[in-house]
Amino acid sequence: MSIVEAMDSIGYRIFINSGTLLGIVRSNAFIPHDNDVDFGVLMHASNPTDAAHEWIELKNTLQEKGLLKHIGWMGGILKTNNIGTFSVDFFPAWLEEDKVFVYPHTFGELTRDDVLPLRYSEDLKLPIPNCPEKMLEINYGPNWRSPDPLFRFPWGKARKKFDAFLRITEVLD
Repeated sequence: MSIVEAMDSIGYRIFINSGTLLGIVRSNAFIPHDNDVDFGVLMHASNPTDAAHEWIELKNTLQEKGLLKHIGWMGGILKTNNIGTFSVDFFPAWLEEDKVFVYPHTFGELTRDDVLPLRYSEDLKLPIPNCPEKMLEINYGPNWRSPDPLFRFPWGKARKKFDAFLRITEVLD
């Protein structure tokens, strides 16, 4: 059973996210030096408080069902041990009305139609957002199509934007 099928079996749609999405959209391949596969997990919650509680429940469910070998916890990110040659990182995502939130990069700048329905990448046949270019621009800036060896994600700004979600996940864990 693939990770996509496993998550679907417990009621969660997932999509390629972050650096993995960047590689797939830019070159239909994983970024050569990347050692993990990033997935956004579309939760049922519709606000940061409910999303945080659901994220904790999902972590516990994945552990109880043994769907993953090991889960590390970094508040906003669930990290697994290697599955094959890659580890898997899960990032929480939710919709508030028509706005999309994906930790740590998208904070309401995308609409439901930008993400749903999910579609499948051409070569790898993995689920990706409906308009992945829009998500990549938010995450990596307007020049995302060209590799930038100096790019650094602004984690401080991201933590501030997602503070309500992160504070709850830290308290509940």
